[in-house]
Amino acid sequence: MMLPRGPREVRSVESLRELLASYAPDVSAGATLSARALRGGLTADLTRVSATRPGAAPEQFVIKPVGENELESAAYAALARSGMSDLAPRLLGTTGADGQSFLLLEYVSRWKTWPWRDEPYARMVIEALARLHASRIEWTADSRYDAHLGTSAAYTIDLLRCAAQSFRDPRLSGGVRAVKALAARLPAARAQLLSAPVFLHGDVHPGNVVIRSERGRRRAVLLDWGRARLGSPFEDVASWLQCLRYFEPSAARLHDRLLLHYVRSAGLGDRITAVHRREYWVAAGSNALAGALGVHLSSVLAARTPISRARAMAAAIDWIRIVRRAVAYLNLSGDEPQRPS
Repeated sequence: MMLPRGPREVRSVESLRELLASYAPDVSAGATLSARALRGGLTADLTRVSATRPGAAPEQFVIKPVGENELESAAYAALARSGMSDLAPRLLGTTGADGQSFLLLEYVSRWKTWPWRDEPYARMVIEALARLHASRIEWTADSRYDAHLGTSAAYTIDLLRCAAQSFRDPRLSGGVRAVKALAARLPAARAQLLSAPVFLHGDVHPGNVVIRSERGRRRAVLLDWGRARLGSPFEDVASWLQCLRYFEPSAARLHDRLLLHYVRSAGLGDRITAVHRREYWVAAGSNALAGALGVHLSSVLAARTPISRARAMAAAIDWIRIVRRAVAYLNLSGDEPQRPS
């Protein structure tokens, strides 16, 4: 049986048995194995493996190629050292087959496919982030995030110019100046965001979160820790709230309630101050240049139907709005700036 994956990934039952042998030799030797590709993120190099033995419930695992990014295995180890393993799938082991290295992870079943229309579950993610950021996890791995951010910002400007010229849309052409202004001030903005860094997940969006239900208790589990790093806690919070608005439009009305819930859960006070808002919007602007805006601009340029282009265009324009707000906050002075419109 050949698995539904590309030529560089696990390709056969024999490869699966080799991968499982180091973790669960009894499963590897005596089970019937099946596999399917998992979809959901920007990258989909994941395989879900089901191992079925006579008289036993099926066991499920996720196999993920490590590639050149070893941050994810380091993140799982850091979470384990800090007693935060419940925030992520369990790392069962690292192993190799077909000349590659792989992570062997537990498969986390979704309690509900799409829980994000209900505020309590969006709040669970906020609470998980507050716990993570308060964990004081020691992190020495070098993600080179800020070096990549500069490259991403320049690429985003090129994409924006290209889209503006291609579609003659003043909303895009008018955003070039704001994006360039934020890119020019990124080093100073990042220095402020990193004044008191915490350990971040680094890529919080609905595709990377599941609600798990065990023994009647539900909690948020964060998937895909390949972009873990140090940064401002508001980078994770802004990523979650802004992506939630995109994937679940009804969540837009919850924005400030969820932001306030983070402030309170993280012990930062009982109200959202202007200082919180400034750091939040500057962090959101940084996220925009890290790839959030570029993803939608790429979709605008590559869209094959008017409907898909209109959706991508609306998302890109919304991220340009976020960039403008970040620039407005950077232009204000004082510890308690007025909130820009």
